[in-house]
Amino acid sequence: MKVIEEEIIQVKAKSSQDPLNFPIKLNNKIAVLADVASSMDAPPTDASMTVLNQLSAKLDAQLAKLKEIREKDVPAFNQLVREQAVPAIMVGKKGMSGGTR
Repeated sequence: MKVIEEEIIQVKAKSSQDPLNFPIKLNNKIAVLADVASSMDAPPTDASMTVLNQLSAKLDAQLAKLKEIREKDVPAFNQLVREQAVPAIMVGKKGMSGGTR
């Protein structure tokens, strides 16, 4: 899922200078395109629509991968956890150091 997230958003950007060091991702590209289109008094240009279609196709591909993970991998993982009788997330008692018990 991390690979999908990193295609959609720039996870490394933490400061205002980071866009200089790390490339923008799909969400930023689509947001900029929307800003450009909404700033004009005319309909979006053919070039804008072409770029939107390209970016939408890339986003759809990532969302399809995410859907597959949610529908296949997550249930398979949950089944494996049940079969192995692995406990779910365990939280230690409040105020105890060391975390889990």
